[in-house]
Amino acid sequence: MKIMLIVLVKFVIGTVHQIQRDNIFVNIEYAELRMPRKELIQSKRVQKR
Repeated sequence: MKIMLIVLVKFVIGTVHQIQRDNIFVNIEYAELRMPRKELIQSKRVQKR
């Protein structure tokens, strides 16, 4: 699943790698980002395929 993140007013597209209770881990090229669930837009659902 692809996810779009806004990082310092820049759009970044990555792939959801892992979903935990309070965090979502996203792969972006050679980096892995941790995004707290509370930072997600409330109307968006995230799921790993």
